[in-house]
Amino acid sequence: MILESKRLTLRFPVEADDVYLQRILSDPGTMNDLPYLLKDWTLEDVQQRRLRQTAGHPTGEACNFSMVLKDDPNLPVIGSTGMNKIDKVNKDGSSGINAEYGSNDNTTNKELLSTVSCE
Repeated sequence: MILESKRLTLRFPVEADDVYLQRILSDPGTMNDLPYLLKDWTLEDVQQRRLRQTAGHPTGEACNFSMVLKDDPNLPVIGSTGMNKIDKVNKDGSSGINAEYGSNDNTTNKELLSTVSCE
């Protein structure tokens, strides 16, 4: 699945994204507002994160994307976003940082789940 705006493309994560996300997640300036995620991420760490986040795609229980800026070919991936848990029965879900990373600051968005499907 690909979602596009004038400047940004959201697409399913692929292995080639890992090196860019490793740099982002390991950069203190970039992670200033998410200090509990900041560490020296290895490529293996980032790969495991991607596999964990996308494990729910086939069943529709998660829907995560890599963010690609269209204007700058030197920055193929500028981040990641998505729904970490999707409740298809109640058409609800959570996005953001989950308790696994030390925060319960999740948001819910039923409208998004009515218009976007990872199936």
